Amino acid sequence: MAESQRKQCFTSVIPQDAVEIRVTNIINPYFIRIKELPEDGKDKTKLFKKLFEVKSSQIKEKSHEHYTPSVGDDVLISSERLTNMDIDLPDWICRGVITDTTKRTSDVFLLDHGIAINVPTESLIKYSRNAVDIEPLTMTIGLYNILPIDPTAWKIVEQWPDSTVNFIKDLIQTSVKIYFAVLACDRKKNKKYGDIYLVIEDKNVSLIEILTLCSLAVPLYPELLSAIKSNNTTEEMLVPYQIEKLKTDTSKESTVNTAAYNNEHPRILIKNYVNKDKLMNNKKILIKTKRPCRPVEHLEDAQFTTAIHKALKDQGVRALKQIQSYMWPAIKQGFDTVAIGPHEAGKSVGYIVPIANNIAVDKELIIEKQKKEIVTKPIALFLCATVKKCIDVADMCDKVLNHEKVKYSAMYNGLSDKIVMANICNKFHILVTTPPFLLRTIEKYSNKLDLSEVSHLVIDQADALLDKYFTELITLIRKYKIINKEKKNGFQNGSVQIIAAAHNWTHKIKLFVEKFMEDPYICIGSFVEAAAFSRVKGRMLIRHSEKKKEEVLNILDDYSVIKTMIVCLNKEEALKLDDFLVSKSVQTLLVHEEMLITKVNELKEVWHKYLSGMYPVIICTDQVLLDLEITNIELLIHYSVTNTSKTLFGRRFSVLMDNWLMESQTDCRVIILFDESKGNKHFKGVVEILKRLNVTLPKDWKQIAEGLDLAYNMTIKNHPLCDSIKSFGTCERNSCPYRHCIISEVDTPTLNVTIGDELKLEITHVHHASHFSARIYEFIRKNEITGKNENFSYPFEAFKLDIAMKKHYKEPQNRRGVKDICIGGFYTYRKPEKDYARVQVQSIVEKDIKTDKPKKVRVQSLDDGQIFPQVYYYDFLAKVSELFELPQELLKYKCTVVDIFLTGIAPFDHEYEWTNLATEVTKQWKNKNCNNERDEYAYVKVLLHIGNCIWTDSVVCRSKIINHKDLVSSTLNDDLIKKELATSNDDHLSTLLTMCYNGGITEINGRPIAIPKKEKAETGSIDECD
Repeated sequence: MAESQRKQCFTSVIPQDAVEIRVTNIINPYFIRIKELPEDGKDKTKLFKKLFEVKSSQIKEKSHEHYTPSVGDDVLISSERLTNMDIDLPDWICRGVITDTTKRTSDVFLLDHGIAINVPTESLIKYSRNAVDIEPLTMTIGLYNILPIDPTAWKIVEQWPDSTVNFIKDLIQTSVKIYFAVLACDRKKNKKYGDIYLVIEDKNVSLIEILTLCSLAVPLYPELLSAIKSNNTTEEMLVPYQIEKLKTDTSKESTVNTAAYNNEHPRILIKNYVNKDKLMNNKKILIKTKRPCRPVEHLEDAQFTTAIHKALKDQGVRALKQIQSYMWPAIKQGFDTVAIGPHEAGKSVGYIVPIANNIAVDKELIIEKQKKEIVTKPIALFLCATVKKCIDVADMCDKVLNHEKVKYSAMYNGLSDKIVMANICNKFHILVTTPPFLLRTIEKYSNKLDLSEVSHLVIDQADALLDKYFTELITLIRKYKIINKEKKNGFQNGSVQIIAAAHNWTHKIKLFVEKFMEDPYICIGSFVEAAAFSRVKGRMLIRHSEKKKEEVLNILDDYSVIKTMIVCLNKEEALKLDDFLVSKSVQTLLVHEEMLITKVNELKEVWHKYLSGMYPVIICTDQVLLDLEITNIELLIHYSVTNTSKTLFGRRFSVLMDNWLMESQTDCRVIILFDESKGNKHFKGVVEILKRLNVTLPKDWKQIAEGLDLAYNMTIKNHPLCDSIKSFGTCERNSCPYRHCIISEVDTPTLNVTIGDELKLEITHVHHASHFSARIYEFIRKNEITGKNENFSYPFEAFKLDIAMKKHYKEPQNRRGVKDICIGGFYTYRKPEKDYARVQVQSIVEKDIKTDKPKKVRVQSLDDGQIFPQVYYYDFLAKVSELFELPQELLKYKCTVVDIFLTGIAPFDHEYEWTNLATEVTKQWKNKNCNNERDEYAYVKVLLHIGNCIWTDSVVCRSKIINHKDLVSSTLNDDLIKKELATSNDDHLSTLLTMCYNGGITEINGRPIAIPKKEKAETGSIDECD
C-alpha cells in the first residue's frame, strides 16, 4: 500500500455513548488494554486503602515467607519491598497476576495499570482476589468484527502482522484524545468489543475504518463468515469486493460507509482541545500552544532511534520526567519550544534527546555533506549561561550519543587554543558553548567555523543568559545571523528551530519569545512561574503582626462575590484568624491539617455548591491545601510565608489554575503579608516573584528588605558567611543555607591583624582559584612612629595538639557522640584513616527522612582548613557517628589557620563560580612557587579582616637568597588573568566594606575602613536585535 494512501483518512462522528480512554498496552487489535478517563481519585484512594489492609494482613500472617509462586497467581507488589532496586513501580502498592516465573524473577501483569513488569520473586505477596472487591482500573478490549490481512500478499492471515500493530501504536501516539464505543460484549469472558476513535489534528478517525482503508484489516462480512465456516478459502473470498472498492475509490466508499453508520448511532462532535491557547492538564503542567502535540507518557513510545533508546537504557532511564513528556514530541516535530521548570526538572535532557534524534535520523546525509565542506558547520547550537552548565550538557550529550555517530563539541573558558582548534578541525554536529566564548572563537577562527547551517538553537538557562550575556547574544543574532527565519532546516515551517529552557519566566524571556519564536509550544512546570506567565496581579503588604488581622478584614470588602482563600502556616494561626473574622460577621470555611479527611472532603463539596454573592472565605493551612483540590480562587492571600520550604509557598499558587485557562488577561490577585514575627527567610525571593508579577512595590521596600534580611540573618548568625559573598561579593544561588550579612558580634577579627599588615603564610589547602586556607607564621606591621617594619610571630602548637588528641581519644569513654549538633559548633571528626581533627560545622547537608534530624554535615578543619563536604553526624542505618564531643582543653590549642580570599578578580566572563581548570592553575602555581622545604613562603597584604577570613589583592611567593634581595614570583592574580581564567572585579572589596559598615563594623583592630562610591551600569534592550 502506498504511503500516500495509508495517510488518507476521513472524519468519523464519535458516538454519544463513547467514553474517553487511555491505551496502556497493545498486543494486537484483539487485545488492547485501556483505562477510562478521567480517573476517579476516590476509587484510587479506596483501592489503595484496601490493598494496604490486605498487604498488612498477609505480612502479619507471614504467609508470604514460604510462598512458591505459580503462573496465574494473584499477587501484591509493594514499593517498600523493592528498595535499592532499579524498578519503577507505578504506585506504592500494586496488584497483579503472574504471567511467568522463575526462582529469581517473575513477570507480573498489573491489573490497575495495564502494564507488565519484571520483579524479584521474593518480593511477591500472594493474596486472594476475593479479598479486594474493587474491579481493576484497566480492562482488555478488542476491535469488533475484523480480521487481519497480510498487506504484502493481500491474504487473510491467522496472526496480526507486527507492521499493523506498530501502525496502530503510531496512530495512538499521534492522537490528542482517544474514545472507545462498545458494540458487543462477551459475557463469559467479561470482555467488551467495539471501535476506537482517535482525535488526530482536526479529524475524528475510526480505527476500524482506517485499518480497512489501509488494507490492514477486513470487516467480517456475512459472506466472509460463511466462507470461513464452510472452509472456502478461494482467492476471491480472501480479497473481498469491499477492499477492492476502497483501493480504487476511497473517497466515494468512505462517504457511503460513514452515512450508513450515522443512521444507526447518534453522534457528538468533539472539539480538539489543543486549539486553545492555554490549558492546565492533570499533571500540573501549563501548556500554551496553537499546535496539536500529544505528550509522550511512556519511554518506549518516544520513537527515537534504537541507539538513543539503548543509551537511555544504559543510563538507567526508565521513565520520563514530567516536563520531558511535553518537550520531546514538540521538539521532535520541529516546534519552537519554551520549557520553564525548577532545577532537576529534566529540561536539558528534554531538548538534548529529541535534537540528537532529529540529527541522527539524517546523519548519513549530514556526514556525507560535511565531508565535502572545508569548514565546520554545526547543525545544533546549545548556548549556556555558565561553564558548569556547558560541562553538564556536554556530559549528557556524551551519554545520549554513546551509540550514535552524531558528534558534539563543548567549548568554554579554560580550554587552550590548541584544543579548540583541534575540535573545530575534527568537525561536529552539536556545539555546546557560552555566548562570549563563541564570539571570541568565531572571530578568531572565522575561516574554520561557520554557523550558517544551524537548524536548532537552544538557549539554556535563558533567564540568566538574557540578563548576563544580553549584548553578546544581540551580536550573535545581528552579526552572525544565528536566528534567521528565512533559512531552511527541513521542518514543516522551514525555519530555524529555537528552544529556550529556564528556571523562571521573566519579562526578557517574554520579549524574546514574542520577537523570535513562531507559534511557540510553551510548557511551564511550576505554579509560581505559571502565575507569572499568566500575568496574575500581585501586591505585597508589610504590617505589624498585631495589625495583620485588621488588614485582612479591609481586603475582604466584597468577599461574597470573589472566590477568596487565605493560607496560613499552621492550625493555631488559622484558628485565631478564623475567630477574628467570624467575630466581624465574615462568613468563613475553615480547613486545617488536624481535620479528618472525610470532613475535608465534605467541605470541599460544600465549596463547589456556593454561588456568586454567597461565597465564604476559605481559611486553610499549607498541609491540607492540595487535599482541597480547589483551583478556581480569584483572590489568594498569603497570611504568612513559610520559612522552611519554598515548595509549600509555590503550591499555594495552584488554587489559581482555572484562571490560567482564560484567553484574556486574568483578573485574579495575590496578596502577600509580611510581619516582624517571622524570620522572613524567603523575603527577597518573594520580592523577585512579585517583580515578575509586575507588582508596584512600596517606595521604601529596599530599606525594609535590608531590615528583614538582617533580622533573618540574626537568627542564623552562627552560620558561616556565604562563600560566594566572600569570594565575589554576591550570591547567585536561589536557595543558600549560609549567612548573607556581616554581623559585628560574630564577625569581629579573631587575630590581632589589621588593614595594611603583611602576612607570611604556608598555604595548606586550595579550595578554588581565589580561596585557600593558610597557616600564619608571622605578620609584619609598619611602626607609625619609627617607620620601620616590625615582625610578630604566632605560636605553632600543632605537635602538642596532635599528642593531646591521640591521648584523649585513645580512651573509649572519651569518644562520645554528639547529642544535638548545631551549625557553627566545634567538634572532633574521626577521619577514615583513624586520625582526629578539630572541625567546625558549616551546614547541614542531609537530614534523615523519618526523624528529620541531621544525617550528614559539611565541616571545616580548624587545624589546616581542609573542608569535608559530607560527614556523617549520625548514620541511622549503621548507628555510628563520625563526630565526637570536643572538650575545652583541646579547643584552646592555637594553629592560626585562616581563610584567604583574593579580591579584585572574578571568573572570566563574570561566571558565577570558578572552573576546575582555574582551580587547578592555582594549585600548580602554589606547588611551583611556594615550597616550604626550599624556604619559599606566600606573602599577602591585608585589605580586610573579619572573623577568621582575610582578603588581599595579591599573593606572591618569596625565596630567601643569601646576601641578595628576596626572589619574588609573579602574583597569582596576574597569572589567572594572563591565562584568561579570571577578569577584574572592581566591586568586590567595596561591597564587602559596605556590608561591614551596615553590620556595625567601622574599624578593623583600630584602623577605620573606607567605603568607595559606585556607579550604575546601563543595560540594553531586546529591540536592539532588529
